[in-house]
Amino acid sequence: RGTRAAEIIANNYREIFPVPGRVNTRPTTTLAEITKTNAPAVLIETGYHDNPEDAEWLVNNMPEIAANLVESLTEIFGIPFIDNPQPARSGIVATQGGNLNIRSKPDLKAAVIARAPNNSPITVLGEWQGWYVVNFQGTIGYASSEYIRIP
Repeated sequence: RGTRAAEIIANNYREIFPVPGRVNTRPTTTLAEITKTNAPAVLIETGYHDNPEDAEWLVNNMPEIAANLVESLTEIFGIPFIDNPQPARSGIVATQGGNLNIRSKPDLKAAVIARAPNNSPITVLGEWQGWYVVNFQGTIGYASSEYIRIP
């Protein structure tokens, strides 16, 4: 899975890096950051800070670099890239008396990670195709926008 993640990150990063041919992946068995991690791991070098051209590009393109890396992560984890940030909004769970399922992904088949009772306060962090990204008592997930009322 680390190799797949590395390829996704590299392919996306080539789209914004000034010299796409310098973006590559290399497997390693010598870096502790990779070999001592108990999960698939990728080390990303976004450029070389001791190279003046790279350093200048990094400083001048930080938002684009961040968005590109986040988009890669959303592709790796199979969640949507929500690029329309908005201020957090307060909402109220509005079911017909039952609990609102908070899911790990914006999909009715995704795992339920929390349940919010009817009339509970909930924070809406973003929106994507009829789903809200929500924070319910410290759990961040997805809930159908149909069951949340924003006063």
